[in-house]
Order: sequence, then C-alpha cells, then structure tokens
Amino acid sequence: MNILLFFPAFGFLLWEAVGASGTMVQLAIIVLLQVLVSLPFTLHHADSYLSRAFEFSRVFMYEWTVNWKMLPESIFLSKPLALMLLASHALVLLAFLHYRWGRRMEAGQSSGVVTAFVRGWTATEAMLQRRRQQQSWPEQVVTMLWTSNFMGIVFSRSLHYQFYSWYAMTVPYLLWRARFFESFSSSSKTTSATSTSTTTTSAYLSSTVGVGVRLVIWALIEWSWNIFPATGTSSTVLLACHLVLLAGLWRAH
Repeated sequence: MNILLFFPAFGFLLWEAVGASGTMVQLAIIVLLQVLVSLPFTLHHADSYLSRAFEFSRVFMYEWTVNWKMLPESIFLSKPLALMLLASHALVLLAFLHYRWGRRMEAGQSSGVVTAFVRGWTATEAMLQRRRQQQSWPEQVVTMLWTSNFMGIVFSRSLHYQFYSWYAMTVPYLLWRARFFESFSSSSKTTSATSTSTTTTSAYLSSTVGVGVRLVIWALIEWSWNIFPATGTSSTVLLACHLVLLAGLWRAH
C-alpha cells in the first residue's frame, strides 16, 4: 500500500518529464497492468477483491502501533483524528507541490504548481528533453519520491513495526538532503580578512552542528522503532523527529 505514498511526486515528475500526453499514456499503462494482474480474482470474486485489496477504511490495532501512543485508544481510533491527519497530509503535500517542487525561476519570474501544470500541456519535446537532461534531474527524482513517501508516513495514524521498512533505508539520505543550520553560514557576506575568517569558522561550526543533529535524529528514530510495546514517550520522540526532518526538507528545496 505504501507505493501510493510515492504517487503525488511520481505524477508530478512524469508531468515535468514527458508532459501531459506522455503522463496520460504512462498512467494508462499502470492501470492496464493492474487490471490484467487482478483478472484471476476480479473475474470470480470482484467484490471481495476490490473491497479487501483497497481497504482504505481499515483501522489498525492500537496495541501494535508505534506512533500516537501518547493518545488514549479512544482518540486514536476516532474519526476526527483520522480526518485531521488526512487534511494535514493534503495541506503539506499541496504546499510542497506549489512552493517547492513546482517552483522554478523562468525569466526572473517564480512559478508554482499552476505554472507547472500549464507547462505540461504546452512544452515541446525539446523542452522536455532538456528538463530530463539536467544534471540535477536524477537527484530531484530521488529526493521528491522519497520526500513524498516520508510525508505519508509522518501523517499516518498507525505505523506497525513492519512499516519501518517503508522508509528506513531512505532516512540517512533525507537527513543529509535536509537543511537545519547550514543557511546561516551560506548567507553571510565577506568584506575583509577578519570577516572571512569569522564566516569560515561559522560555516565549520554550523556544519558540525548540522551533522550532529542529523545523527541524533537518526538514532532517535531508530530507538523509537525498537521500543516494544511503544510508549507515549517513544511515540512523542518519533513524531518530533519526523516533524523536524520534514521542516528540514522544506528548507532544503
């Protein structure tokens, strides 16, 4: 199911890489493959297959969740919490789409997701090819896909222990793509030898602190997932680390 968490970034990347028509073709292929794979089941038990394979209303057991253990079980299972998390996920996702992923500078004008949408309909093949051949394109693909997946995890109501495999291997990359303290040194101006030395020292300190913060966040996430049964403290630590990392990814784009 977690493959769906990649889809917002995947769809946007397709739109940027192959344009509107190419995206429609690729999505049609995806749907067709899903239909073909499901035929042995849908031909005989369509209702059972569709209701169980895509059971979005399923509520996982409170006993096994790693996150939100700081809340009572009654609140954890409540519909308002589920709706709040869904709305928060949608808002953050839209913010990343408009202010981060869709933002590019063209002719001195900042653009957002609306401009990117229009560009998908109007871009020529030559323009799309130049986009795909950009040196930073592979890094953008990886960062956006893994950030999209991570956002879904941050706003999940229930994370069972096996769900750690959804993003465990991406945490180091995301931590080093995030920005925590580095911007302070990069924005400094140097006008003399003294200021140059000060800036160099500041850059070194901010870099060192940044590495320390990353290692601490990584260790705390790992610790939280290795507590059984999860406690209010471990869930709070996990949520705090997730939010700090998400904020760092927002600053990095």
